[in-house]
Amino acid sequence: MDKFLATKLAKDQEKAKTDRHNNIDPNPKKKGSMFDSLLSKKKEEPNQSFEIISIGCGSWSTETTDPIYLKQWHHEHENSAILSFEPRDVRVTFSFPESSELGPDLTFIESREAFLLIPTNNIESIFINQRPQPSIYFSLYQPPKFYLKINTMFDHVHLSEGSRVCSFGNLRSHKRYASTSFVYSFQLLRADDFHLLMELKAKHGTPPPEYLPQLQIVSMDHKLLQSSLEDLELVLRTRFSYTVAFQLNALRANGYLLPQTILLLLPDIVEFEQNLGPKLMSSVLQSFHEEISYKNVTRNPGSLSLASLKKTLCSSVKRTVRVSTDSGQGLKQQRQARMAIIHRAVVTPVGTYFSGPSLEKQNRVLRKYPDHHDHFLRVTFSGEDGDQLLFEQDVDQGPVYERFKRVMNAYSQDDRIEIAGRVFKFLGFSSSSLRTQSCWFVAPFELNGAVVDGDYIISQLGDFKGITCVGRCAARIGQAFSDTINSIHVGIHSENVIPDVTAQQNGLERVFSDGVGTISREMLKRIWSETDVGRGRPTVLQVRFMGAKGVLALDERLQGDQLCLRPSMVKFQGSQDRNIEICSFASQMEMLLNRPLIKVLEDRGVDLTTFRSLQKQAISVLREASTSAKKAAAFFKFKSIGAPSFKLARVIKGLADLGLNFSDDPFLAKVLELSLLMSLRDLKHRARIPVPNGFTLMGVMDETRFLEEGQIFVPIYGEDGWMAPHGPVLVARSPVHHPGDVQMATAVRLTDLPPKSPLLSLKNCVVFSQKGSRDLPSKLGGGDLDGDIYNLIFDKRFFLNKEEEAADYPRQTPKDLGREVKSTDIVDFFVGYMQNDLVGPISTRHLIIADQAEEGVYHKDCLKLAQQMSIAVDYPKTGNPVEMRHIPRTLSKVRPDYMAPGPRVLQQGSRRTLSCHRREGLLERIQRRNPSGTHSHQRPQRIMENLRGNCRRTNLDCSHPIRQRPLLCL
Repeated sequence: MDKFLATKLAKDQEKAKTDRHNNIDPNPKKKGSMFDSLLSKKKEEPNQSFEIISIGCGSWSTETTDPIYLKQWHHEHENSAILSFEPRDVRVTFSFPESSELGPDLTFIESREAFLLIPTNNIESIFINQRPQPSIYFSLYQPPKFYLKINTMFDHVHLSEGSRVCSFGNLRSHKRYASTSFVYSFQLLRADDFHLLMELKAKHGTPPPEYLPQLQIVSMDHKLLQSSLEDLELVLRTRFSYTVAFQLNALRANGYLLPQTILLLLPDIVEFEQNLGPKLMSSVLQSFHEEISYKNVTRNPGSLSLASLKKTLCSSVKRTVRVSTDSGQGLKQQRQARMAIIHRAVVTPVGTYFSGPSLEKQNRVLRKYPDHHDHFLRVTFSGEDGDQLLFEQDVDQGPVYERFKRVMNAYSQDDRIEIAGRVFKFLGFSSSSLRTQSCWFVAPFELNGAVVDGDYIISQLGDFKGITCVGRCAARIGQAFSDTINSIHVGIHSENVIPDVTAQQNGLERVFSDGVGTISREMLKRIWSETDVGRGRPTVLQVRFMGAKGVLALDERLQGDQLCLRPSMVKFQGSQDRNIEICSFASQMEMLLNRPLIKVLEDRGVDLTTFRSLQKQAISVLREASTSAKKAAAFFKFKSIGAPSFKLARVIKGLADLGLNFSDDPFLAKVLELSLLMSLRDLKHRARIPVPNGFTLMGVMDETRFLEEGQIFVPIYGEDGWMAPHGPVLVARSPVHHPGDVQMATAVRLTDLPPKSPLLSLKNCVVFSQKGSRDLPSKLGGGDLDGDIYNLIFDKRFFLNKEEEAADYPRQTPKDLGREVKSTDIVDFFVGYMQNDLVGPISTRHLIIADQAEEGVYHKDCLKLAQQMSIAVDYPKTGNPVEMRHIPRTLSKVRPDYMAPGPRVLQQGSRRTLSCHRREGLLERIQRRNPSGTHSHQRPQRIMENLRGNCRRTNLDCSHPIRQRPLLCL
């Protein structure tokens, strides 16, 4: 027995003895863990359950015109196994035999339970068949989820631990087929259950079982499969270019075609490649991949037979050749200057899947190696459904994260990403991609006689040896992976270093100029002329330059070609890249409220009628947008819907000028409908309420020292020309959790500034004062000026009558390794961040407690959560996570009414049709599901109830067929 388990059991035995001595019940009556609730049945709603004696997985045959199930893996089970249809998933439970172990001092009994979960929205179809034995087959979109629960009994002490695993239980032979098997079969124990299955109807999104009398079952020839896989890998390494080999590998790895089927298609593919060339043939195969993904061999037998596949391949060739014209060549060249064509991979707990190539924004690393983009891979880590792998209460996801580590480090051949002989290893990530759990991989290549791998690329970016904090080192390296637009070269004589503006407060140094520098008009003009950001002639840019990051603001006092950096902007030394790289630029953005901000404002004294009035006004605007082409075009333009090249607003307006109704076009009508639906859903479920008399702007510092403490300057330039809103203004910065995260300031008039003030040249930004003992941005949730966005509200209904002291938390000491950071350290940090990123749970817990407690956001647990949020936000830089066990618990098990999930999107018929049904009121629905009130959602007597009620009374018809599932429904 494992020594750790033995020690743990001994401690639990000692604790049990102490509890008995203190008359503490060792088995108190309490609800099971979240893991138990996840995998147990709900008592309030009876479910259909069936005993099964075997489980198998495989795929549908593509070689014949009759439906044939290719059985790749099969397991006969000795103990009881249950298949049950639940409201949100289908669950299979296997119990493994008990095992015992005797030692000199210890005796324990261990039993295991394996769980297979199939969410209902993952089920494409269900089939049943009586021959040779009554069985049920699930055809899936993605592999199921797998869990393992270990129960251990030691001297009357019971331990239970649930884990998320990468294959079915301890049946290791299942691992090799888990990633590409999308059909699961279960043999029924009792023949009479077959008739019960026939009577099952579609429920909760689960399709009804269909009878397949002609279904045949064929066991896969494993030797043929293995030899075909080896032959295919050899051909991909030696015969095809990488771009073509990637597409062929994707067909296999994504589970669309078996290796032996792909081998049969190779002669045709070779002939097409010789005529079209590798680049165009790659596009053909990408189109072919998309086309066969819609084939359903059970409903259309023979649609993936060899003859049908060859026919589909020919049609893909014709279609690709037809659209690959020289039109728009200028646009393509312009796009290639800021975009790169990159292949992608998604790593899930079960397997690795490939897509692309697709357009990806350029970064410094990609620009360094323009001829080797096919050696880079954009990798995302997610769950089986493509969503982020989030925290699950009482579920150990360690096995999944260990798999992620093995993939990133490419330790074993089974887990590493290898395509056509190229082995991809982890390279780096930007701060934004860290939050989305994606990063960059690279396969070694030769350049100028040198082998370029991950270590070589990092060494060419700068000197990181002196940074011994893993999180900080990863963030500094990540500056080179930020999505940027390349611009002008800056000579060494044009670069200047100016001191930071600081002040002392209670022994702490406050940096007023944290992350902001200046730039001359002459240099800014060069940027405008050489990049497409010059269309609006922005005066504030968020940039990367050598080892510096932050914001550059126009300073008219600078003469010639001048760039001024501050020490707070320079993060590392040794970089030789002297081009200014633009991340974003200052522009006027819509001011939108959100739930945390609304809760803080409510508890700070803002009347609830203010929020209700603004929300009704927003709903009225959405209604108006569907009444005329002019208003629809204005809505598209204001919301910036669609890529700029689409020019949707201009198209709709142009059609109206020609006397044509844009709504007669199904595509344009659906774009408007879904856009309105998205906005309405944001209003209802996220309280994203527009504030007309408000702005969202990038922050900079007053370089002239004109503004006094508490003053700001807000220069706005738009269609109506110049303006500078003045007077009292509420200033905030998301996320907002502490009562002091919103502050009042005074905006100065345009005429208050000196006639030739440099501030008059700025536009679409908020200028903060550099006077006082503490800078205003740091009071707003610890903000700075390296690109942070601030919310400003000039609506007097939001003005606060009482000042609230801003939070001032102790500064976190970064974790220091005491040595040079290695690539494996950054891999551990990346995976650790995925496990310990609690920004979302902390924000949700804060919102629940603030709603439940009479004190609102002033409750002690809310104040503690606000501090923990500060630590969680800084986790990527400090390496100090917040532990889940330290997060305060909610005051009640019920959740606020407005946090109840919205109606689910159900696909009917072909399961590619979005059907959104009107249902009874939210509270009625919750009470119907939970008549006793247990685990229900309470009706709060505060603002959120009213805001959700406003949207509940808004009706939009959204029952229209669509190709993709946008997951949007009221």
